[in-house]
Amino acid sequence: MLDSPCMQAPRRCLAVRFSRMRYFRYAVVGTLFLTAGWSAMAQSFAVSGYVEDAESGERIPGANLHLVRERAGTSSNQFGFFSLSVGPRPFKLSVTHVAYFPQVVEWSVQADTSLVFLLQPRVMTLDAIVVTGESRARQIQMSQHSLPVEQVESLPVLLGETDVLKTLQLLPGIQSGREGFSGIYVRGGRADQNLILLDGLPLYNPSHVLGLFSVFNPSAMKQVELIKGGFPARYGGRLSSVVSLTMKEGNLKHFGGEGKLGLITSRLMFEGPIVRERASFIVSGRRTFLDQILRWFQPKGRRVAAHFQDLNFKANYIISGRDRIYLSGYMGKDAFAFRQRKTANNPTRTEMDLELGWQNRLASIRWNHLFGERLFANLTAGVVGYRIASEVATRDSGPEDQPETYRQIWRSSVLDYMARLDMEYAAGLRHYMRFGMEFSARHFTPSAVRTRYSGHGDADLDLRQHQAGGIASQELALYVEDDVQLLSFGARANLGLRLSGAGSQGRVARALEPRASVNIPLSADLAAKVSYAFMQQYMHLMAGTGSELSREVWIPFMRALSPQRSSQVAVGLVRSFLGYGVDVSLESYYKRMNGQLEYKANARPYQASTLGWPSLVERGRGTSYGAELFVERQRRRLSGWLSYTWARTTRRFTRLNAGVPFPDGYDRRHDVSVVGQYRLTDHTMLAASWVYGSGYPIWLPSGRYQDRLSPYEGDFLDYGPINSARVPAAHRLDVSAHFTKQIDWGERTFILGLYNVYNRRNPLYVYPELDKPGVIRWKQLSLLQLIPAVSYQLRF
Repeated sequence: MLDSPCMQAPRRCLAVRFSRMRYFRYAVVGTLFLTAGWSAMAQSFAVSGYVEDAESGERIPGANLHLVRERAGTSSNQFGFFSLSVGPRPFKLSVTHVAYFPQVVEWSVQADTSLVFLLQPRVMTLDAIVVTGESRARQIQMSQHSLPVEQVESLPVLLGETDVLKTLQLLPGIQSGREGFSGIYVRGGRADQNLILLDGLPLYNPSHVLGLFSVFNPSAMKQVELIKGGFPARYGGRLSSVVSLTMKEGNLKHFGGEGKLGLITSRLMFEGPIVRERASFIVSGRRTFLDQILRWFQPKGRRVAAHFQDLNFKANYIISGRDRIYLSGYMGKDAFAFRQRKTANNPTRTEMDLELGWQNRLASIRWNHLFGERLFANLTAGVVGYRIASEVATRDSGPEDQPETYRQIWRSSVLDYMARLDMEYAAGLRHYMRFGMEFSARHFTPSAVRTRYSGHGDADLDLRQHQAGGIASQELALYVEDDVQLLSFGARANLGLRLSGAGSQGRVARALEPRASVNIPLSADLAAKVSYAFMQQYMHLMAGTGSELSREVWIPFMRALSPQRSSQVAVGLVRSFLGYGVDVSLESYYKRMNGQLEYKANARPYQASTLGWPSLVERGRGTSYGAELFVERQRRRLSGWLSYTWARTTRRFTRLNAGVPFPDGYDRRHDVSVVGQYRLTDHTMLAASWVYGSGYPIWLPSGRYQDRLSPYEGDFLDYGPINSARVPAAHRLDVSAHFTKQIDWGERTFILGLYNVYNRRNPLYVYPELDKPGVIRWKQLSLLQLIPAVSYQLRF
């Protein structure tokens, strides 16, 4: 006994025993949890299946399925699939969607069961009550908005062209950039930090006509979902938001279509069965008439032309009750041209030809398979291509009337091959798991330039500047997440983990990305929410400046250029007033971003072939925080929302602005949107939206000076601190009216609209101008003022 270790060192022995007891206790508790989990699974049955449109047979994403007594539920995924675990007792299940009449069923099951819910499309009348299904207070996910395309199409828009991205600009936390353009900047992020998915594949440039319109044809779209915080682990590769758009599948039962003729664009869509109730297709095309309109307003000797066109296609085939195959495709093309010629009034004018064009291409194949009643799998393979190119040519008279010609051709492109596997598993009453992996192989050609010059004498030049072979990168990610009910009083959470890695130019980077969203019910219609997300992005978008018209260059991370990273924390309160059809949410967030890039002064993309990308950019970090209020009403005649955002975003670069943080170019303190839709009669819908945005920062000169030592004559501008000034605030009112009538073979809709009703001169660009007395004046360019819109739509 005297030689016992416990007698010689009693405190140490006690600590060892305590540690062993603690580990034993943890093991026991863990075993109990596992036993309880398996017991819950053993005592539960899976109720799974699909939610479908009763008239077309299309599967419905985003339908809410709610177990009324258990205060639990789920939503159908992108393919209309759902799976719920229920106990061996009677239960009541409600199935709802904003665009369909709800269903409520009550029964008990004694074994795993497969069901198909057929929902009837809602025909809006004055007596109809819009049921939104699961209220925001019950949803786990925070910072999320889902919009049916029918709602998007009823809002007033520029030139009558329905635009998904411009509708998203009306939501809190979304900055709109310049007046009238469709770009979105989410919670302090840049345009490249948005993961924009079309049927699961990313788009690199979602804009038409230099950003005036988005590439998404509403005739081909079915559902739009936005996530701006608390990202689930299944999404990655971007920092700021996820915009997921689902295309229609095509009517399985009968042929139909839609056509729309507007002032600027026209579109046509056809859909129908390939094999009745077995296979279907949808094809939709769109083309603008902007180039034909502009030709009537051209000054002599000059011509400007711009147009776009796009095509969407999707087909699906039902192999069996458990297997389905989808084919999806998109092609879009833009062209802009400027031509200048000599005239009798100006015979010495330099002749110029400028052409700019870009195009998106994507194609994918998907396979859905249902293993049993609890496990759903989706396998996707696809290719995405983006290319932008410009060509400028000038011709002038040189010495002795010998012409001098200059031509420069520039292009940049990204080609992305990807594969993705997603699995969903209903593990039990308290768990719904998702796991999977994705792989991308990308090839970047950031900048390829060819310059030709010919003149008098021996001055001919032919110069090519590009990185031989481009830049290749690979990216792999694994993820797992679980929707879990944590406590008996109803707290629910989405807990996830994503492991990502990428390689480029011999460098490998990886990250462990934890995600968590928790919903804590405080009462039946009040909930507190909190989320955290770490994101890593392995690409950068370097946007052109100054006279470089839309020269956007995608580059991967590489040696001396780290990936982008962000950490975001968000907290919020959600209150649902179910009796009034109103949801109110208040959220605040804080986000930090690392690995941010900006061009150095006078740097140009073509210099990368000789100097390398790391020598052209500055590296820094960013911070963004703010608060968002969102009040939404969906009921009877009047529906709409009110959103308000207070935000602040700064950037900090060691070698810019003397290392002092400065406001980001899209930093705006206040954003307000008021959106309303009012059904005047069963055939008449009125809609209006009013937006206000405080001025965004701009870098304008704060003074002027003369440098006597400089060999150049004249005054120089002192710009002072970066983004130290702000443009005036912008606000406008847009209205529209939809007049619908049933005809023998379909439905026709006549649409009238006014953009910027009270003709507010909102700033598109602000620039300095020097007066002769030595005074610097600010000049403002306002392009989009009072603009009418007329369109005619047929559905058959």
